[in-house]
Amino acid sequence: MKPDYFIPAQGEPRGLVHQVEPNVLHPLPGARIPYARWQEQEAGLRTLLQDASKVAMQYSPRCAVPYVANVDAGTVEWIRGLGVEVVSYDITWMAYCGEEVPAPMREAFAAVVGACDAGIHLVQEAAAAGRTLRGFEVDDAVSGYIASRGMAQYIRHRTGHSIGREVHGVGANMDNMETHDERPVIPWTCFSVEPALYLPDFGVRTEVNVFVEERSARVTGEMQTEFVRL
Repeated sequence: MKPDYFIPAQGEPRGLVHQVEPNVLHPLPGARIPYARWQEQEAGLRTLLQDASKVAMQYSPRCAVPYVANVDAGTVEWIRGLGVEVVSYDITWMAYCGEEVPAPMREAFAAVVGACDAGIHLVQEAAAAGRTLRGFEVDDAVSGYIASRGMAQYIRHRTGHSIGREVHGVGANMDNMETHDERPVIPWTCFSVEPALYLPDFGVRTEVNVFVEERSARVTGEMQTEFVRL
C-alpha cells in the first residue's frame, strides 16, 4: 500500500494514500487523496497528476544508474498510460535525523557546498568570457577548494558526469581523478557538479545539474546549503 507523493513545479504538493494508512505521508505538506478500491486508486492518480505533462521519478532508463532505479516498471507504465512522460532526475540532498547536526558534519558539508560553488562559478566565468573550459579543470577547482579546507584525503570520486537523455551522457565529465578528461565543456550540454566527502563515520555530498548555454551557464534546480532536519 505504498503512497504516491507529487511535488509540482508550481503549487502545493499532493499525495495519494490508502485508507488503511491515511497518515503515512505525515507530516509532509499538501492535500491527500484517499482510496480503497482499485478504481479509486486509478482515479486518484489521474487527479494527482492532473496538470502534469512530465514527471521526474527515481527511474533510470535501462537501469543505467542502479541506485536511482527505485520505481517499479508497473508504476512507470501506469503513469505513461495516462499520457505523462516519465524522466529521470539524479540528484542528492542531505538530511539529518536528530535535534542538532554534529559540528563535524556541518564542517564537512560546508566544505562540499563551497566546493560546488567554486565549480559553478568557474563554469559561469568561462562561459561568459567565451573561454574554452575542459572537464578536468572543473574537477581541479572543486577538489582544490576541498583541499584548502584540509579534507582532500576524503575525496573518493570525480566531481561530476555528463548528463544526456538517459542520465549519464557522452559529453565531458568533470573529472581529473578517475580519468583526465580533456574534452571541452561545450554550449547546450548539461552535467552534474556533485562533490562528496567520505569520512570514517559519515559521508556528505551535495549535487546540482548545470546547463551551459552560448555565453552563460545556470543551475537547473534548487541548491542545498544546509542539512534538512528530520
